[in-house]
Amino acid sequence: MALPSYVPQADIDAISEEAAVSAIDLMRTATLTLDSAASTGPVDVTYLATKTCNSDMPPLLLVHGFDISSLEYRRLLPCLEAAGIEAYAPCVAGWGFTDTTNLRTVGVDGKRAQLLAFHEQVLGDRPAVWVGASLGACIALDCYKVKPEAFKSLVSLDPGFFTDAPPAVPAVVGRLLLQNVLSSPSVRESIAKQAYCVKELQTEDAIRCGNLHLNRPQWEDDSLEWLLGGAYGGIANDVPRLTELPTLCLWGREDEVIPPGGAVPQLIEALDGANIARFRWVETSGHTPHLEQPAATADAIVAFVCGAEIPGDSDVGECVASYKRVQLVKEKASEAGAFVVEKAGELGKQALAQVSTAMALSLAVASPLAFNVPALTGARSVRVTVSMQEQIGFQDPKEEEARAAAAGKAGEFCYGLPGALPPVGNFDPFNLLEGKTFEQVRTWREAELAHCRVGMLAAAGFLVQEKVHPLFSGDGGTAIEQFDNLPPVMWAVITIGIGACEALRISVGWSNPNEPDHVFQKLLPEYVPGDIGFDPLGLKPEDPAEFRIMQTKELQNGRLAMLAAFGFMIQEGVTGQTWGTVLGRPDF
Repeated sequence: MALPSYVPQADIDAISEEAAVSAIDLMRTATLTLDSAASTGPVDVTYLATKTCNSDMPPLLLVHGFDISSLEYRRLLPCLEAAGIEAYAPCVAGWGFTDTTNLRTVGVDGKRAQLLAFHEQVLGDRPAVWVGASLGACIALDCYKVKPEAFKSLVSLDPGFFTDAPPAVPAVVGRLLLQNVLSSPSVRESIAKQAYCVKELQTEDAIRCGNLHLNRPQWEDDSLEWLLGGAYGGIANDVPRLTELPTLCLWGREDEVIPPGGAVPQLIEALDGANIARFRWVETSGHTPHLEQPAATADAIVAFVCGAEIPGDSDVGECVASYKRVQLVKEKASEAGAFVVEKAGELGKQALAQVSTAMALSLAVASPLAFNVPALTGARSVRVTVSMQEQIGFQDPKEEEARAAAAGKAGEFCYGLPGALPPVGNFDPFNLLEGKTFEQVRTWREAELAHCRVGMLAAAGFLVQEKVHPLFSGDGGTAIEQFDNLPPVMWAVITIGIGACEALRISVGWSNPNEPDHVFQKLLPEYVPGDIGFDPLGLKPEDPAEFRIMQTKELQNGRLAMLAAFGFMIQEGVTGQTWGTVLGRPDF
């Protein structure tokens, strides 16, 4: 049979790669019966297979990786068939073309139940050589834990044993990610090209082939369940079990998705040196050797299955030595940080954590929303420079100064700068503006904008950080405590990074302190506070009046955000609970 009817024929006709066209024509379906705990009825599994049936050798069961289909093996299967190998490549539940309507879950349990049922009912429950690519290796290892007798041996292709699980996110955020990011053609193209060593070989035709399964009606709901389910985050702890099983590991030397410099030494260490003789590099290959170098990959697998000499380079000495050097540096840095913390005492530790937290928020603001440096904004047409003769942002500073002078003469509040809005109006209860020059007021406006932008990011951070923390493996809890739990060495790294960013920010809008007429905190005359011309989405109105309204909106939202962030900090500090828990939604 061909692909299911929900795949548009136009999408299929657009594919010209010979291996893909042939695989699509040879696609089969097996109706499986699963235990009632796993499904509510029969499950139609779509799969590819070689035409060979060789009783002298064990069959191969090929498990594909994350969010793709069995078409991932379209180039490897013909090579295996030419060598007389019997092989099967089912679409894993939740991805590919397998119908998941009757499955109770497409999480770890559902994938395991489907593949073990496929092994029993299609392969006749014969011990098989399981082949897992990337996340597929994790799926295979999970199946081995439950039913080791289904395995004759295991082949892993750039395995994802040591990659972190996707961060836990609220369902609404996960769905937005799926609809606007993971299903975006440009994003998927970028990911696909990253997987290849030679980017030009990842053709538009190949990318179309990798996206056909997105037409499956259950794709979005299944992917959302997977994002929320924790994936195979703890599978690294089970890797040592592979010492019980004959194992071959093939790794693309130029892998950018799971760089071998970190993952290969962890694999060797987890296996305690066992099976090291069955490791092979695949040359001129990135993350997908079965697609980039299918012949070389097939040769290694066939030799492994037949008990022959496996071709390829197995030397991991340099990779392991480099990894150990890095780990030693990290260990020494951690020891140094711990020593500093111990000497500083608990009070010093808390103070440093609080200061570093505030600085970390400043670092976040130093990129897209506030004070970008010229090197980061070359794509836009507005000139960003510290030259005394050129305009920095969207607004002409001479016009702004002239407007402010006229406003000052007319007695307008705050020299006519935007930000005053009913019902608060001209809010200055302590008369801080009395007698202040325009230069002083615009310096205050710069500070207010900086705090507004920090406040908006901080408030948003409180809403999501307690569930989403992709930069470290946190376990949730209140946001105000998470930074304290980072390794001490990270405090120094973040502090240095913030200092560098702040130095660059100052060089854009602030005058040189070495100049003869320098005054502390003096802004450059050609710099309008907060305006560095950053507008990648083209949101800036052309009409000056509308632009002024937008400036006021930013200030008002920023002022509200500062109060909100302050409220979050007080609430978490007093209650010791997340905002979701306080509102009766601890799972949010």
